[in-house]
Amino acid sequence: MKVLWLIQRSDFIDPMGICYLSAAGKNEGHEMDLAVIEGGDVFQKIADYKPGVIAYSAVTGEHQGYFNLNREIKERFPGIFTIMGGSHPTYYSQCIDYQPIDAIAVGEGEGAFAELLNRLEAGKDIQDILNIGTKTGGVNKKRNLIGDLDTLPFPDRDLLFANTPIGGFPLKTFITSRGCPFPCTYCFEPVLKKMYREEKAMGTIQMLDAKTGRQSGKYERRHSPERVCEEILQVRSKWPVEFIKFEDDLFVLHVDRWLEEFVRIYPGRVGIPFNALVRVDSITEDMLKLLKEAGCVSLNVAVDHANFEVRKRVIKKKFTNDDVVRLFRLAESYGIGIFNNMILAVPDSTIEDDKDAVRLDIASGVKFASFSILMPYPGTEIGKYCEDRGYFKMDPDNMSESLMERSPLNCFTEEEKDQQKNILYLGGLALFIGNMATWFSRKMQSVDDFLKQKHLSAFCSMVRLSDKAYNRVCNIAVEFILNFLTKAVKPNRLYLAIYYVVKALTLKYYIYPIKFGNALTGLKSFIKGFRIEVLRAMPEMKKTVTYPGPRPRE
Repeated sequence: MKVLWLIQRSDFIDPMGICYLSAAGKNEGHEMDLAVIEGGDVFQKIADYKPGVIAYSAVTGEHQGYFNLNREIKERFPGIFTIMGGSHPTYYSQCIDYQPIDAIAVGEGEGAFAELLNRLEAGKDIQDILNIGTKTGGVNKKRNLIGDLDTLPFPDRDLLFANTPIGGFPLKTFITSRGCPFPCTYCFEPVLKKMYREEKAMGTIQMLDAKTGRQSGKYERRHSPERVCEEILQVRSKWPVEFIKFEDDLFVLHVDRWLEEFVRIYPGRVGIPFNALVRVDSITEDMLKLLKEAGCVSLNVAVDHANFEVRKRVIKKKFTNDDVVRLFRLAESYGIGIFNNMILAVPDSTIEDDKDAVRLDIASGVKFASFSILMPYPGTEIGKYCEDRGYFKMDPDNMSESLMERSPLNCFTEEEKDQQKNILYLGGLALFIGNMATWFSRKMQSVDDFLKQKHLSAFCSMVRLSDKAYNRVCNIAVEFILNFLTKAVKPNRLYLAIYYVVKALTLKYYIYPIKFGNALTGLKSFIKGFRIEVLRAMPEMKKTVTYPGPRPRE
């Protein structure tokens, strides 16, 4: 059976979901290919390749574009079977009833996808396949979770790398685990976990390996450290890999056998610097020591909000701002940069809270700050929270995938929504200036220590005065950005350009320190990445995004 995967665009982020599904299909003897919608003639590709199945993996927001395309595909090529997996059909399975798609896949899709292809090729009925939904058969229950992740084939990155420029980019994405034990209200993970529990599809086998701590029969599962290393080495044998981003929902929760084993074998077998995601309330000095020993350069940590009460009650994260400052500074002392995400426009919060997000980043020594506008997606707890309070009416067929879109919540005024966008655009610049003050203070401290060693203490007061003056100027600049520029000027393309320049520079320097060879190569890579990001973001200048298409049936 020939399968053609369609993706909207090709950038520097590996769509790992389709790589896992493609590997599962190839393992059963099926043929896979991929086409990029933007910049390509999809219909000519379909005519030339003659697939039996066209597949999509969609998050909420991009789904409607795929559905609209699929409508035209079904008109031109009515004999092709089409299926969509990913987060949107998983959390809004009702879409199968009225959207132009033959089937959806919900939850973990490897087993369901492989079985579906086998049955289609054999001409057998597909109505009862677990994890699959159809218009006539409805959405079936889920099969047990894959207990031992090491039984999965390596993700089919060749599908992606051979058809896009991603293969040549030196940063590569890997996933070491599935699942997260925490109840963050904006996240799909606790919802999916609840689905599997309710359908009693968590699996039955318990501990598999006492040495590594790999488990089945539970939602949170891991690849063995050995398997992680093998996968990285396989990719490196064929494609450039200079830096690794571990894209787990949670890389490590605490120091355990798995982390100790990973640290023991990874530096010697792989030795590639990496970035990983952890939680504020899981960071310890012992963990930082081990991560640094393994080759960790930076950590992704989501504080999410600067107001402790809002963060605790609305988002369900209970650590304090003092915890954030203390633990981020501790990470910095080990030479590990922090990538922090803050969510703006959270219900029951204020504009001052959003400004405080920037100030907290500066105080805690964050190297790169990502800001996003809250989008209450279908199925999430925070989506229900907003609906129940009348802040928002869920309309899954008219939602943006972008976390840079204007807030859809009616609990904020239009002026506040303008300011939220500007904080998003200029927050990184304010942080950059704040970090410059910290950098200058350290330099001045070094000068001060040098003068004392040389018995020139008389000049120390001048050094301290310079430090105070510079910090004062930086603080004034930060507050000018937050209290004037974000308020007095409406969101504009200049602010957007500033956002991407700061993003490109700080990410490259602090979080993903990738070497591009000579300066000219580096400049070309920067310009290419900047162009992709800016062109993609131009629709963000619109106040709202709507998609044509059928409405849900009443």
